[in-house]
Amino acid sequence: MDEWLENLRDALDHIDYGVVLLDRTLTSRFINRAFCEMWTFPQEEANQPHSFARIMQHGYTHAHYKVDDVDAYVAERIARVEEGHDTRMLQLLDGRVIRFACIPLPLGGRMLTYADQTELVNTIQKLESVVNIDELTQVYNRRYLYVLGQNEVAMSRRYGRTLSVLMLDIDHFKRINDAHGHSVGDAVIRAVARSCREIGRSTDSAGRVGGEEFAVLLPETSLAAALQVGERLRSTIAEVDVWTGSEKVRVTISVGVAQWHDADAGFEDLLRRADAALYAAKRSGRNRVCSAQEDSEPGSV
Repeated sequence: MDEWLENLRDALDHIDYGVVLLDRTLTSRFINRAFCEMWTFPQEEANQPHSFARIMQHGYTHAHYKVDDVDAYVAERIARVEEGHDTRMLQLLDGRVIRFACIPLPLGGRMLTYADQTELVNTIQKLESVVNIDELTQVYNRRYLYVLGQNEVAMSRRYGRTLSVLMLDIDHFKRINDAHGHSVGDAVIRAVARSCREIGRSTDSAGRVGGEEFAVLLPETSLAAALQVGERLRSTIAEVDVWTGSEKVRVTISVGVAQWHDADAGFEDLLRRADAALYAAKRSGRNRVCSAQEDSEPGSV
């Protein structure tokens, strides 16, 4: 039996993911080599007994991850492991992503596994970027923006949250393209997209819905607040410098704003009303922000 156990320990020491075996008191009885390498845990201490709390605190004190309340975090993790089932993704400060799993053992102990999923997660993120991100502008493409918009509408319906959307179009874009060429036109589109990303909060989402047309989703934002965002975006883009040789290309946008109403059948209705407000802004002279209000004519800001 001793020889069999030694063979098992040796086998566990040669697999490429971390393994920690705990007894019923959540004290370590075995820590494999991969775990020590993954968490810079001293190899010479691997055969010594350590509480699960001590093992977690090692990760925190060696700056592998950061939590706001260490005691609460450790208590929550211990409680989940005591229950016998816990699976989570651990995002480390160095960019690695570790999949943690707790497996209950027949005699009351626990087997903890730590698998480095960084390469898999990076691959998935790259694939998502190809599918969801507009290549020229690096904002969301039309298809994915519609997915996000439908999700936000569902949240608004369920929880009564406000939701607004901006629709914007680059003024006289064809004239810019004809006068300066497609490379300058692309630079203008990228500059507008960058402003759309930078002007908002982390909860806002910007997407390219057409050639020179963009939309920005503003969750938990009233019409009045959305008008302010639209005006800030308009004035920011009016000051953007896009150069062609020694000549500066002046860029302006027209913006339409709409807020979700219960009368809207879905995200398409909200977008349609914002689009109508956008064209009202263009008819009013461009380089301005117009709002679409239920049961009233669009008004400009």
